[in-house]
Amino acid sequence: MKKLLAVLTVLAVSAPMVFAGSGLGVFATMWDAEDADDPGVGGGIKFKMEMMPNINLELRASYLQDFFDSDSGSSDLIMVPLEVDVVIDLPLVPDLLTLYGGGGAGFYIVPEYESDIAIPGSDEPDIDPDDELGFFAVGGAELQLNEQLSLFGEIKYNVLEIEGTEIDDVEIDFGDFDEDIDMGGIAYNVGLLLLW
Repeated sequence: MKKLLAVLTVLAVSAPMVFAGSGLGVFATMWDAEDADDPGVGGGIKFKMEMMPNINLELRASYLQDFFDSDSGSSDLIMVPLEVDVVIDLPLVPDLLTLYGGGGAGFYIVPEYESDIAIPGSDEPDIDPDDELGFFAVGGAELQLNEQLSLFGEIKYNVLEIEGTEIDDVEIDFGDFDEDIDMGGIAYNVGLLLLW
């Protein structure tokens, strides 16, 4: 029993050291996709974990909407990016200002929605775009406000194409028309990071 307590005590003391330099953040985001009518807007969360000095693993989840206007029939399109990346920190002013950059990959979920534009046989067709893999590069700056809180801003360059969709359970491959939907483009994130 004493050995078990000793092991648990060591783990409890060492856990914060393993994750030192880590944090959990929330951010507002705007994604200017190539084939969208307007930039998508929304928010997200990210978890940052220091793997070794100045090298971090990040996990991100976001929610974006409003890519298309009401005339397109796709105004209800929503995108949910689930992403992982590795970034390298460049501390300009230790414990105050850090630049960072890196890249990663994501799985981009586009839930089914109901179109406002009729097609033959359906007044309000159900549209279910394919969920796709994509890639991105990211660069940003983190301003440490105190020991527990940082403000960050970043720019992401996204590479993402939607290659097909289902309309009322009928699969359509955009490759048949040589015209995938390009949802790649520049995204801007601004948020707060809780550090520990």
